[in-house]
Amino acid sequence: MIHKLSKLGLVTICILAFTCLNSYANDQGSAYIPVSWDQLIPADYNLDELENELISKYDVDNITPGSLEADTLIQQLQQLQYDAPMVTEYDNIKVKIPGFIVPLDFESDKITHFLLVPYFGACIHTPPPPPNQIVYVIMQEGIRVDNTYDPIYINGVMRVESQDSEMGTAGYTVYGASIEPYVY
Repeated sequence: MIHKLSKLGLVTICILAFTCLNSYANDQGSAYIPVSWDQLIPADYNLDELENELISKYDVDNITPGSLEADTLIQQLQQLQYDAPMVTEYDNIKVKIPGFIVPLDFESDKITHFLLVPYFGACIHTPPPPPNQIVYVIMQEGIRVDNTYDPIYINGVMRVESQDSEMGTAGYTVYGASIEPYVY
């Protein structure tokens, strides 16, 4: 009888241990990975170098503003920004990323769609940052934000999906789960 109870106790302990470990593993899998804006730019990509290389092909000191040559250079510089590559390793990953909100869509008094950008004023002033520095956020429930001057953290699942808006083109989309105040 005692031997049977010992086996039953051992089996119970094993089941409890497995359940606890499985619960711990699931909790770890649901944690949001902190991501910085620099991490959203591929390590081997340098927009400044590409822009400088392009500009060096022109005699910029003698370009007349509004000329065909000036317009061509501006279009090529804009295309360089638009073609900025994304970091695909973050596709379908739970992320936590800081930034500033640029509201796009509202439902009543809640923001449902917005751009998350690395610095205040991005997308409001021209030109907007490159797509790998703009995140399009979709909040199913919508959020109330008292002050868009303050940075926040967004928690959600990131996808490498391009989204166009009147404020700029985002190279990433986050399906937002929650926001938190940014702590300096």
